[in-house]
Amino acid sequence: MSEELNTSTNAQAVQANQSAKQMLVGIVGGGNGGTTFYRIINDCSTAKVAFVCDLNPNAPLMLNARQRGIKTFTDMSEATSNITVDLVIETTGISKVEQILRNKYPPGNHTKIIDSNAALFFVRIMEDFFGETADINTQKDRYLSFKIGGENYAVDIALVSEINSTTATTPLPSSAAFFKGIINLRGRIIPIIDLAVLLGIDRKSEGEVSCNVIVNVGDRPYGLLVDKMNGVVDIPDEYITRSSELLSSRKQTFLKGIGKVDNEVIIVIDLDQLMKNKQELKDININQPVAA
Repeated sequence: MSEELNTSTNAQAVQANQSAKQMLVGIVGGGNGGTTFYRIINDCSTAKVAFVCDLNPNAPLMLNARQRGIKTFTDMSEATSNITVDLVIETTGISKVEQILRNKYPPGNHTKIIDSNAALFFVRIMEDFFGETADINTQKDRYLSFKIGGENYAVDIALVSEINSTTATTPLPSSAAFFKGIINLRGRIIPIIDLAVLLGIDRKSEGEVSCNVIVNVGDRPYGLLVDKMNGVVDIPDEYITRSSELLSSRKQTFLKGIGKVDNEVIIVIDLDQLMKNKQELKDININQPVAA
């Protein structure tokens, strides 16, 4: 009995010692860069993500962090004031953001900063060092899931840059029905595509539309109008099948297949194929006069 007690006590002491040695990390930026570092840190026993900060509460990593119980902030001052961390990784590449962090954590401070340039350098070193033998594709098998017309759809999260729900759309005249117009997103002109119309999905009311998923396909940005965000999901390729009546009935070459997460059916859209097969998308002219 005494030996069992000692063994249990020792195990608890080792566990407590390991926890005490964990480095607490804050990630600034909820897009692809932040997600990359989250996946790396999540697989590391000596570090732990303490918070994620992004102006967009629906950025992919922000959604994922909330699902996993990690603190999220849209105000960087609030994040850095409420949680003490050993390291902050800045992945936005925005000079103003970096300056705010350097003012908060000057040289000599306990908290160290990895800026976006150093972060990118670090990832590329890992790629060069491990080469093809390492699983460093941190976006592999990850999708951003959303609802359209009551059904679950998903796109490859590696193509998603952010989720936007506040910028007003400006319509353009003589446009295809699926082309809702354009938005000005911090100086970038983004064409907005209504996926329900494009895919022939019955949407019960316009009031269901909630946000734009901003994606980059090839060398062009697009905004995909969806009804409701579900969040980030993991769907390994082996769990995506094309042998489905749902797919064959629609005869859409741009649907990658059907996946299942927690007994929920998710239709995976192949955005690359969608853009290749829909000539109307290639023909969108965002430089035409704005509708009055």
